[in-house]
Order: sequence, then structure tokens, then C-alpha cells
Amino acid sequence: MRRTALQTVFQHRAFIGAGQTFRLSVEPGTESTNASLRFYEPYAFDLPYSFTNDFYLRTRIREHYDDQRLGDQVTLGHRFDYFNSAAVTFRWEQVDIEDIENDEVR
Repeated sequence: MRRTALQTVFQHRAFIGAGQTFRLSVEPGTESTNASLRFYEPYAFDLPYSFTNDFYLRTRIREHYDDQRLGDQVTLGHRFDYFNSAAVTFRWEQVDIEDIENDEVR
């Protein structure tokens, strides 16, 4: 029987023994809300290259303004041997500031 990738994930047959991680986090609140989605692959394409993707949304109601941050962070790494590795991270973030109470700052 042929399975789709989504069926494999939901039947707990993915992420077994190869070190991959998947994390979904949602923290709702009245003054602060955080949500994030993270995937880590330690050996992309069965090579000593790692890949991590962190996607997040954060909202905060501050005393004099509200801010919302939407971002994505991608990390690419290379393992040279058991002890040595290097990585580079790229980050994109959109910041929206709203409901500023101080007219001088607007």
C-alpha cells in the first residue's frame, strides 16, 4: 500500500531515528500571544548538511502601543566531523506598530 507523506506523519512513522524534530507551539494570552512552527533536519538529503526553519507570530499589547511580529528564520549548517560544525542563519521579520497613544511619536 502506498502512503502519502501526510499519512506517514500522522501515523507516527516519520521522524524515527534520523533526528528530525517538528514543533508547533501556541501560547494565547490577553496581553501577549505567541505562535511558532519549527522543523529541524540534521542530515538534509542524507548529507552532513542541516536545515532548520522557524516561523513565528508574536503580538503584544504594550502600555502605549501594540506590536505584531511575523517572521521566519532559516538556518543552514554543515557538520565537518563529530565535534565541529558551522551554520549560517537568515532571518526575515515584519514588525507592525499600531495604536500609538503618544502624538509626538506618531
